[in-house]
Amino acid sequence: AQSVLEDTGGRYVYVVIPAEPGKGKVERRDVSTGELSSMGLEITSGLDIGTHIIIAGMSKMYPGLDVRTDLETRE
Repeated sequence: AQSVLEDTGGRYVYVVIPAEPGKGKVERRDVSTGELSSMGLEITSGLDIGTHIIIAGMSKMYPGLDVRTDLETRE
């Protein structure tokens, strides 16, 4: 739940898009949410399975930011 942010445009999360080995770019993804449970906050739309959500340091994130990652690049 702490990864879901909200502003005048609605609720959103920051995700990492792998670019090359060890590097990625931050993107903002608008999301819709459902119920909050002991397992967390349900995301009902806006994300695909396998999307990598940023879960810490969101106050320093912005779209287009280059980040280090251990994610594999997508083909």
